[in-house]
Amino acid sequence: MSQSVLEPTLRYREWVQVMFEQINDPVQLVLDGLDRLTTNASSFLFLKTLAHEAPPHLRLIMLSREEPPFGLQELKIKQQAQVLTNGDLAFNPEETRAFFRVMRKITLSSSQVARIHSSTEGWVGGLLLFSETLEKLPEGEREKYISEKMPDHIKKEAFRFFEEVILSPQQVEIREFLIKSSILDKMETKFVGELLETKDMEEVLQEAARKHLFVQSNYEEGKGWVFRYHQLFRDFLLLKFNTELSPETRQSLYKKAGLLFQQRDRLEDAIQYFLKAGAYESAIPAIEKVGLDLVWSVRNTDLLKWLQALPEKTLQGNPWLLYYFSRTTVWTTSPAKNLPILYQAFTLFEKAGDLRGCLVSLSTLIGTTTLLGGQEPVPMSVLLTKGEDLLSTIDQDLYPRERVSLWMNLNSGFCFFNPRKAYQASQNAYLIARTNKAPLMMQIFALIRSFGALMFVQEISLADEISKEIEKLLKKQPFPEIEVEYHFSQGILFSFKGDLEKAEAEYKILQKECERLGLIYLYTILIHEYLNLKTNLGQHREAEELGQHFLQLAVAQGQFRTAGNILYYLGINCYFEGDYDKAKEYLQQSRKFLPASNYSLIWLLHRIAVFRGFLWSQDEPDETILKDLQNALDYF
Repeated sequence: MSQSVLEPTLRYREWVQVMFEQINDPVQLVLDGLDRLTTNASSFLFLKTLAHEAPPHLRLIMLSREEPPFGLQELKIKQQAQVLTNGDLAFNPEETRAFFRVMRKITLSSSQVARIHSSTEGWVGGLLLFSETLEKLPEGEREKYISEKMPDHIKKEAFRFFEEVILSPQQVEIREFLIKSSILDKMETKFVGELLETKDMEEVLQEAARKHLFVQSNYEEGKGWVFRYHQLFRDFLLLKFNTELSPETRQSLYKKAGLLFQQRDRLEDAIQYFLKAGAYESAIPAIEKVGLDLVWSVRNTDLLKWLQALPEKTLQGNPWLLYYFSRTTVWTTSPAKNLPILYQAFTLFEKAGDLRGCLVSLSTLIGTTTLLGGQEPVPMSVLLTKGEDLLSTIDQDLYPRERVSLWMNLNSGFCFFNPRKAYQASQNAYLIARTNKAPLMMQIFALIRSFGALMFVQEISLADEISKEIEKLLKKQPFPEIEVEYHFSQGILFSFKGDLEKAEAEYKILQKECERLGLIYLYTILIHEYLNLKTNLGQHREAEELGQHFLQLAVAQGQFRTAGNILYYLGINCYFEGDYDKAKEYLQQSRKFLPASNYSLIWLLHRIAVFRGFLWSQDEPDETILKDLQNALDYF
């Protein structure tokens, strides 16, 4: 230590000793605004000496917007200092609830507290702004404010604070760095340095964290120090980014970030920034490469957002983009709209000789066709033959997940025509998935399809065993969409076993989940099972009313297969109620709605033939009915 610094330090040490020799009682000394002192000021040096030389009965409390260079690490090691950062002072959800209930006398629901905490990340300044506004509102208006007006209000007040207190006092270089780096969710020092062409980025970011510029730091293995802005502060900086920088500068930064992520093989991050830059020519190859991983992971929402950000013309002629688009909307749009897109993708894959693309597009094509009412654009028999031929020509070491997917949808196609072949297809899918350690989701899905095929042939005991295995796997890792199918299968199993109350409970769960997830076509199938359940429960009037309601909707929407199914179940309901004439009428109408050429309806048409045989057994024999009965006998 130089003589010029040592002399004042010795003098200040003596001052501290003299001052506190005369004070024996415990003392708390609170000093605010420490960050306003320059580090070479004599008062700053005195306070630093005081921090190190204070006697035990003095408790020194210092407040500062940045961490002072006091040698605090040494004091922390000696357990003579406790440092509280912004992160330490932020309230957790329970503390947030207590703040409003105890300190401000405001009672909030759990969802309201969660929303407020999410918006402020526990920042006390933000919570104070909220509480002041809520106190002025009648209790009946608070819910609307929190759900609709709160984000804009809190941002307006917080942004004013950030501008006046945080950003304006900074040097131009720091200000520019804060604004430009805000485009990143997380800031890795080397990455930010390359993006902004700035050296010593770790030092700059650590300085920002030390000054508590709403920057949080965390050490991650393999990445080193990683930093992120408080979300409200980042929103403020992004507003500055979008209003103070030129469109060319913003586009250049976004694209550069995308290229840097691409170099690191972090393609999902790269896509995000390419799309923001409008660099579609860079985004498309990355989407083609990682899109299937998102499909397997049931991340359809993320994939669809990427596709919707692309110009519509870029999808045409690109089989992978067409396939991804149809796959992400398969449960939320009409199969009649989806099938032409899928078939176009499959045709393009065939022309290009893309085996992987052929596997996944044909798989989805078969699965979607099973949902379509009326005449299929491409006969199911053609699709199933293509599927079997394709699987027989592909090397068994190639594309295991894709082969699993196609086997599972072959199961769907065969289920209505040859249930035992359907069961074999799903077992092939499960064995390939398990052998190749495919994602657990695919293994569960394959078992559910096996379960469904067994129900068609009424192998109840084997279906029961598979059901238990599915339940065991779902406990390891839940999948909402797959759990919906599981509840559907469970409902059918309970119905076959005669446990109708449990079946009804499963269908109620299924109904809620279909509505929550928007699974409109499973909801359609659920209607049929509900009708069947009401009949089995002897609730014939309720079954009639429910069936008529959905029949009118189906006819109005042109869903003739659905209408035919409903008429079939209405006929069964009347048969068991003893109204044979009405049952005949319903079954005749049902037969008119269901074309015999529809491959996926063969199973249902044969069942109709059997019931027609029951109803007409007392009448004069009818050659058509006898012929249909013989065909049904051969089928079953």
